[in-house]
Amino acid sequence: MSSFVYGPSATVEPEGFELESATWHQPCPNCPAQAFAWRHEVAEGSINIYRGLRCNACGHFQGTLPGDP
Repeated sequence: MSSFVYGPSATVEPEGFELESATWHQPCPNCPAQAFAWRHEVAEGSINIYRGLRCNACGHFQGTLPGDP
C-alpha cells in the first residue's frame, strides 16, 4: 500500500513523493524460524523510514516502529 505526500518544503518534492510500505518474512538472526520484517516510509514533517523484524518463535525484535521515540 502506498500513498503520496505533496508539499513545497525542502523535504518533500513539489510534484509529490510516493510513500511505500513493505512487509515480508526472512530468517531470524537468533533462531531457525522465519521472522516478520517491515520497512515503512512515513511523512512526519520529513520522510522517516522505519524498518525492523520480529520473531514470534523466540521473541527476537530489532528495529523501530512508527511512533517509537
